[in-house]
Amino acid sequence: MLFKHEGWKEPVEFMHHCSTKWATFLLSLKALLETGTGMPHPDDVMIDNWK
Repeated sequence: MLFKHEGWKEPVEFMHHCSTKWATFLLSLKALLETGTGMPHPDDVMIDNWK
């Protein structure tokens, strides 16, 4: 499977946040499918102070 977050007009610092949050979202989804329990917001991994 190929996953892309497209449409950025220019590279910005927030892109790193989004990439990492997508990773935590996909790991949570994997856990949900495998165990029946994921880690959705607000119980997800806090990676920085972006709101």
